[in-house]
Amino acid sequence: MKKSMMRMSVLIESGCVAALMAGTVGAGEPAPKELMTPNKRVAEATGLPDQGNHDPSNIIRHDGVYYCWYTDHIEPISANMNTRIRLITSPDGVAWTERGVVMAPDQRNDWEALGTLTSYVVEHEGRFHMFYTAVPKGYKGRRADGEKAQIAFAVADDPMGPWKKKGLVFEVSKDGWDRHKVDDACVIRHNGRWLLYYKGFTENLKSAHDTKLGVATATELTGPYTRHEGNPIMTGHCVSAWKHRDGIAMVAGGNSKQVVFWSTDGVNFVPAGPFKNRSTGFHVPEGNFTDGPNNQGVTWGMDVTGFPTAPGKTRLFRFECDLGTGDRGQGTVGGRGHVLGGGT
Repeated sequence: MKKSMMRMSVLIESGCVAALMAGTVGAGEPAPKELMTPNKRVAEATGLPDQGNHDPSNIIRHDGVYYCWYTDHIEPISANMNTRIRLITSPDGVAWTERGVVMAPDQRNDWEALGTLTSYVVEHEGRFHMFYTAVPKGYKGRRADGEKAQIAFAVADDPMGPWKKKGLVFEVSKDGWDRHKVDDACVIRHNGRWLLYYKGFTENLKSAHDTKLGVATATELTGPYTRHEGNPIMTGHCVSAWKHRDGIAMVAGGNSKQVVFWSTDGVNFVPAGPFKNRSTGFHVPEGNFTDGPNNQGVTWGMDVTGFPTAPGKTRLFRFECDLGTGDRGQGTVGGRGHVLGGGT
């Protein structure tokens, strides 16, 4: 009883009670101790893009180079339409170089004619697989009379591209909680299957913070993906999950005060320490795309700061955190940072 009261106290103090909502959150095993004190802080970085960008991808390292994709806006600025995906690279995770647009809407494809955004890249069997949100012709935001935004898929032999589009890989449900849009794909491998975490919502959504998160599974990376029967698994907005030790850790975006979540099976999550986040992409050094564990944890990544209702004013920043396990001496890339306050 005492431990339960202490855990609830941590959640109340961090303003995260609202994150414990419907579904299976709270049904799992206790989180590893390092997840209780994330200590997220802004860190040094140069060469990051200026205003008008958001949704950093996961960060991968290939042949000694770090790769991070992000969403860029084309005038006129809209939250989802007139969007495209750009790439930045770095030799050390600190100094970044812009590499240009790698994925853009194609008017010849009705299913992605108005926008491409929120990328996530999986390195698997010698190729690179990009999951991204495709905004179709006829999309009208949250309005019920518009077409549906869904998750698409592209492949490349090199993380620089070129990318070959393969079409939709995960679509909206017919009549469920995710029948109007599925978005923000995050894909990892765990216990012999692929887990696709995603955001979804119904038409006429009142607020972007009312979105929920679900998970779908497949034996092959390219699907077909089957929705978990207990969806949605929690509320949230921009999901970022990673293998952590033998389980899975996750941050869920949404309101500005959040926590790290932990699960042993990828479905039943418990809350751990406070972790303020908007739209987070981590560098995961091992394990995300294989059946092995991640014995290093995570220590840095990218997030977004700016005005949540004005996409043209948002920008990326680099952070460091204390979510490493210490088992293999991963350390942090770069140098000093300062602890995040209330402005992220």
